[in-house]
Amino acid sequence: HRFTNSPENGIELVTLPSEFYIENSQLINNISSFAGGGLYSEYGHAFISRSLFEHNQVTSFYPDNTKGGAIYSHRINGFQTTNSTFVNNSATYGAAIHSSMNTLGDDYDSNFKLFNNSFTENHGSTLGKPSINLLQLIYADIFSANNIFTNNDVSRNCYFKASTGQNLKPTSYGGNISDSDDVSCGFDPKIDLIHTDPHLDLDKGLIDVGGQTKVFALKPTSPAINFANPYYCPLDDQIGTQRFTLKINEARLC
Repeated sequence: HRFTNSPENGIELVTLPSEFYIENSQLINNISSFAGGGLYSEYGHAFISRSLFEHNQVTSFYPDNTKGGAIYSHRINGFQTTNSTFVNNSATYGAAIHSSMNTLGDDYDSNFKLFNNSFTENHGSTLGKPSINLLQLIYADIFSANNIFTNNDVSRNCYFKASTGQNLKPTSYGGNISDSDDVSCGFDPKIDLIHTDPHLDLDKGLIDVGGQTKVFALKPTSPAINFANPYYCPLDDQIGTQRFTLKINEARLC
């Protein structure tokens, strides 16, 4: 699916209380005057995979208060995105994603899971002024593996706000690469690469290598090659190609 050139709002989903899935989709050049340049969602449990969020923006008479350049999710009961690309999205709070979790009920899920994604060239709404953060997470615990953060014009990668009595502790399972020394997302220098250029081929831009969405190519010198934690690699990659499975413990190369 391809959703482009929305002049006022991105896709708006109200899913109470069901799960919703966005797969093999492209959300490009959409604009919101409030929040969620590409996608605005309320309630439900969000699953996003093999999708591209490109050049979505939140504009306002008050640019210092824009939220969720690509995605704004409100009172979500769990959020997971895998094998997706976020490039050149803009908002002041959450240049890529702004997500607040539902804290009502006994079975709420505050987990924000981020596996095998790339975040590139996302920035703030005000020209020349960086975004406050790339990911703004309210009442959410982040679990991450095998993500790339590079060339984002942000003051920090992650921001967390806890509810009363909530103990938030970001967790990395390794394989993450960030070109800054910011560890606000919980990246661990023992199993992640911090202050490291992932060597994406940004000069070529997004390229079509098959599948439903375009991707950035890795240069031959990229430290991301064979660095990912294989236990958190989905069966298929972003273009839908099945990954090679190791015989030992069914881990996958990625």
